[in-house]
Amino acid sequence: MHVSRTSALTVANNTTTRADFKSCQDRIVDQRYYTPSINLAKRWGLTKALSKAALFDAYINHGESGIVALISATNSALGNSAQVAPAVGYNCLTESSWLRRFLEKRRDVLKNDSTWVESVDRVARAQDQPGWDVEHAGLLSVLV
Repeated sequence: MHVSRTSALTVANNTTTRADFKSCQDRIVDQRYYTPSINLAKRWGLTKALSKAALFDAYINHGESGIVALISATNSALGNSAQVAPAVGYNCLTESSWLRRFLEKRRDVLKNDSTWVESVDRVARAQDQPGWDVEHAGLLSVLV
């Protein structure tokens, strides 16, 4: 089979373009969602993968102002209305308790917003697991 020089260059350019495009997408996701969500996790004392995944997913759906509002509501519901950071450890609060309440608050927001009502199952699947806890690494896939 003969491959013309033009076809070979087109394939090479398409491959390069796809790789460049994916690299660009990854940089944008890191800059806009991943890095800010990881910074929030650090600020509030969240160290477990499931907690970080929940914040990342929420950041993508709700944006910066939305996730800040969810965190504030979570902290207030757990007796931290002063928004003391890190929240984990404050008044003996565990990461599991914090994440459970965060997911409850997020579920309520999703359920009451027609834009996100079909996404409620993302949170509900995590909450409905027997023995649900941030230590259970297998649950990471239910959020994303």
